[in-house]
Amino acid sequence: MTTPAARSGKPTTRTVVLGVDNISCPSGHAVLESALSRRPGVLEVTANWATQTVVVRYDPTATDETSLGRWVDETGCLCTGEPIPHHVTPAATAPTKTQAHAGHDMAGMEGMAGMEGMAGMEGMAGMTHGEQGGHEGHG
Repeated sequence: MTTPAARSGKPTTRTVVLGVDNISCPSGHAVLESALSRRPGVLEVTANWATQTVVVRYDPTATDETSLGRWVDETGCLCTGEPIPHHVTPAATAPTKTQAHAGHDMAGMEGMAGMEGMAGMEGMAGMTHGEQGGHEGHG
């Protein structure tokens, strides 16, 4: 039988990483895992004492992140939310060479290998490091 979520094309499970304070000892993760795994809609739980996190795979039609957090709190731990929330915008792409140097005074840098369009450096391409007035001994 196909569920409404499967017919709609929405994922039938969701995974969240929650920060958890007060997993008191290395074996404390088992208490947290056991308590959460008995809750409705929770499909898989992995708690980590060292990182103070719990990863929960759940059915979003049966439970939600608010309930998961409340259930963590009920174990005596404190749910601190997502360490890196899923709604945070991903990192932007790296700027182009032109964008990266925008606003910098690049006068005198033309002709340097990899620095096309920078004035005053025409004679440096092909020179050895020492000939460029660089740090002798760095070869």
